[in-house]
Amino acid sequence: MNKESTISILTNLLQRHEDAARKYREAAAMTEDRGLKSFLASLADYREGLYQENRRWLEDMPPSPAPISVSARSYFHKNWESIREALMLEKQAKIAEACRRSEEQISEYYREALGQEGIPLPLHNNLEAQHQKVLGMLRKAERMEKVPAQRDRPL
Repeated sequence: MNKESTISILTNLLQRHEDAARKYREAAAMTEDRGLKSFLASLADYREGLYQENRRWLEDMPPSPAPISVSARSYFHKNWESIREALMLEKQAKIAEACRRSEEQISEYYREALGQEGIPLPLHNNLEAQHQKVLGMLRKAERMEKVPAQRDRPL
């Protein structure tokens, strides 16, 4: 893999994490349910953390223009209107489903990125560790979808 491919992966991850963090925060601000608000805020914080990690990696690389893929938007960003409607109507099952799908989408992107050859080993290890965090949040989102009482448990 060349430098631009690695930069492209990081740039696309940055966009996806930034989008998701912004929309999770917006969603948290729209709900009155304390458990759901806390869950959405924790998703925003964790995505913001992944954004910051990838930003540091990108800043350490030599400058190279890498266009952001048009598909590099988070599930939450792409489906915001239906999610916003679910928030306004307090359809928590739909919101939990959207969170799960968002985490599934980013997990799939990590799988694809980790399957690329030529990613420098330290970056590959970091992306693998991030993917494990994503999988942990995906499991939490799956539990939230199946058992609404999970919303009140700390992450």
